Amino acid sequence: MVEITIRKRPRSEAVVTQRKFFKKTARGKVIKVLRERYLRDDVVCGVQGCTACGESNVPLPKTGHGHQLYPHGHFILPDTNVFLSQMDLVESNLFTPPMILLQTVIEEVRHRSLPLYNRLNALTKMEDKRIWVFYNEYRSETAIIREEGETPNDRNDRGIRKAAAWYNEHIRLTWPIIRGQAPPKIPTVVLMTEDVDNRRKGEKAGIPCISVRKYVEGMKEPNQLLDLLAADGSNDIEPTKAGAAGRQSLYPDYLPTPTLLAGVKAGELHQGHFAANQYNYLEGSVSVPALTKPVLLIGRENMNRAVNGDIVVVEVFSESEWKASADEVIDQDSTLKNDD
Repeated sequence: MVEITIRKRPRSEAVVTQRKFFKKTARGKVIKVLRERYLRDDVVCGVQGCTACGESNVPLPKTGHGHQLYPHGHFILPDTNVFLSQMDLVESNLFTPPMILLQTVIEEVRHRSLPLYNRLNALTKMEDKRIWVFYNEYRSETAIIREEGETPNDRNDRGIRKAAAWYNEHIRLTWPIIRGQAPPKIPTVVLMTEDVDNRRKGEKAGIPCISVRKYVEGMKEPNQLLDLLAADGSNDIEPTKAGAAGRQSLYPDYLPTPTLLAGVKAGELHQGHFAANQYNYLEGSVSVPALTKPVLLIGRENMNRAVNGDIVVVEVFSESEWKASADEVIDQDSTLKNDD
């Protein structure tokens, strides 16, 4: 006969697990509603080889993912603003770090944008992505309640930070230091956020934090991924507040005509016709009389709004900064088909 163990929850947990509020019905009656949330301590972390969770069929590699800022390996834990502003980047097949996706983030994206929520759901089912959905609202160590006077956004940010801190502590405990052996290389769970205030609070609490742009700049061959970054992806503006603070300009201003003419006359700048690459909308070239080969322009910022046939003025970088044309075909319509 199967043995059944009945566990009684302590009274102190009622604050976290129970929610009481009053609701007015259509007929004007006031009723008391009690909703209970059942917390568990067996919601697995998703990391392979975790001795505490004991789950083997999970997507996150034991050693994490390589990055120049995190030599011992890492996992990224994005907050909601990353998916609201940088979904094109996250969906790219060039962006493949192992990712921890919190239940709080999924629900907040659903409330903010249904199209992005559908894209996020599709993202979790992609075979080339290593994404683990962690139900932090039902794990006893990561569940929180909204405090008095706290906004829903601040409550969610606090829950995301608590989950990130718990993950780092959880992984550290599953990699014990063995006497007589070298200390293990423990991977880091990095909170990726575009919210400056959330990042500041996370760093104050000892949580490794990073912005999307800084993370991409530290990757190998980041040029194509940098072109996928939204204009909001800076260290200073939170996407949810960009409308009030003013949007950043994606392209630099054109130089004054006298400056361009003087540069061409001095040989520091070169004038020619811009030719767009028909196989890659992120590349173009300019044929100039002073050079035997066309000048290659890579990225939207370097092309600076030029269209095929325009007469443009370009500056040639030093030879150490020269790059080769990409081999793959990148079509603008297919790349931006899901753009909001």
